[in-house]
Amino acid sequence: MKNFTTVLPSKLVRSLTLLLISTSLLAITSCKKPQETTTPAISYLRIINASPTLGTFDVYVNTQKANTAALPFGGTIKYIRSSVSQWDLKFTIANDLDAVFTKSLTLSADVAYSYYLIGKGANLDGLLITDVMPTTATEKAYVKFINLSPDAPALSLNIVGGASLASNKAYKATSDFIAVDVKTQSFEIKDGAGIVKATLLDEPIQGGRYYTIIARGYLTPSNNDQNFSVQSIINQ
Repeated sequence: MKNFTTVLPSKLVRSLTLLLISTSLLAITSCKKPQETTTPAISYLRIINASPTLGTFDVYVNTQKANTAALPFGGTIKYIRSSVSQWDLKFTIANDLDAVFTKSLTLSADVAYSYYLIGKGANLDGLLITDVMPTTATEKAYVKFINLSPDAPALSLNIVGGASLASNKAYKATSDFIAVDVKTQSFEIKDGAGIVKATLLDEPIQGGRYYTIIARGYLTPSNNDQNFSVQSIINQ
């Protein structure tokens, strides 16, 4: 009786070998746990020049220049996003590299902040404000007030002919965001005696927006100082 041995073609042998290897790798891979992905924690910071002088500034955040044009009085850098908690700020006179003011900040994740450059000369300083924004409602807008006038008394913010939005805010003090009606509004800043120090007329207030209204400048300015005025900045 003859014995028969089946000889497989070499191409088929190679194909079967590759199939076995692929199957083994698939089995090993399927046993591994899927990689967990985490969303990096983000903090947000915007920067405003409220230093009441005629000077303009460049701003560096963690060694990177943050502005495209030098910031004048009232100039704003919109919210910067970063996953780092440590923010190193450097302010220089426009087109200069030497720092006139530096500050290191530790910011929390998922929080928006505003950093105001305030004062002047030897009193140049910064003020960090947490922008706690309520749930957005499109039928309302939200306004808060900050007193950033170095020589002003405690100040209040009112709607002209309407409600009081913030009362007796001393220098560097801020109010919370308060809901206001969506329409063109006029605002006035008063001192403790009820005397109007500045007005912001016919401000278009849009639904779902957040506004920061700032008292700034000097009531009694000297040379190269900015006069007292009011500014409205949209947070978002």
